Amino acid sequence: MVPLSSDLPQPDSLKGQPCPKKLVIRPEHVTVFHDVYCDRSIHRVRVTISQPFGSTSRIQQMDEEVTLTFKEFLDQDFVSTEAYEDTLKKMEEFDRQCCRTIHDTAIFNPKNWVRWLQSCFFSCIPTLRRSGSRRWSSISSSKPISRSPSKEVFDINEGHETVAECSTSATNNVLPRDVHAIVAVQSFYSTSKGVCGYGVLVATRSNTINLLEKVDINAFRPHERIMNQLRGLVGELAYTQLLKLDEKRIDVLHPVYCGVLPDDLPIGVGQEVPLAECTPILQAHLYNCLDS
Repeated sequence: MVPLSSDLPQPDSLKGQPCPKKLVIRPEHVTVFHDVYCDRSIHRVRVTISQPFGSTSRIQQMDEEVTLTFKEFLDQDFVSTEAYEDTLKKMEEFDRQCCRTIHDTAIFNPKNWVRWLQSCFFSCIPTLRRSGSRRWSSISSSKPISRSPSKEVFDINEGHETVAECSTSATNNVLPRDVHAIVAVQSFYSTSKGVCGYGVLVATRSNTINLLEKVDINAFRPHERIMNQLRGLVGELAYTQLLKLDEKRIDVLHPVYCGVLPDDLPIGVGQEVPLAECTPILQAHLYNCLDS
């Protein structure tokens, strides 16, 4: 018969020593809520959790910052704390605003369908983040890029019809022949005629840069290299959503993508300048775009 562990002889070095108590691991609890975000239609939450080990352990608790899907978070047996309840509220609020199914809205009402599309798209589409440097910010007021009102669309904030469509008379439907690279885009709008970029900074083969006021996204399509540059500029998810919106031809009041233009841009809308007249930092970025 195999002896029980309690029947086994104890080593001399351990004789007279008290038996260690069993390690008590208590449930985890959320200590800090950081943020929630949408990652390719998967909602994730970032929090700091604390794992207490009880008074018998030399390590009283261990804090760790983790990122979990909403399902993973809800499946965890967290202690109900104020931070935990606050996190649940933030998750519920985000879930209501982002990536809702079409069946959650009255899809037979065009206005409600546009409202759903706007709330989902604006919550999930990533925008170009501004760096800490002042050289990347929105275009200054000395170079205004306005939209000429000519149509009515539904404003989800006010709940009534409002004028917001742009005139297409000055829109570039074809890129100039010498355009070699796309450097930056201030914003994209969705209209009944497709997606249109505003404040499109391009580089040319003659070593100049040009700030185009409005460019139809279809003007980029014949140029595979420039389309790839656009994808790299706005990100894969935003690129895909822009193409989908262009197919749907829906008027959206607000920009569907917000980018940035350099502060040290030496030109205004419709103007062109040699690369040699740009600042060294801007030149370096432009040459990087030309080499890509």
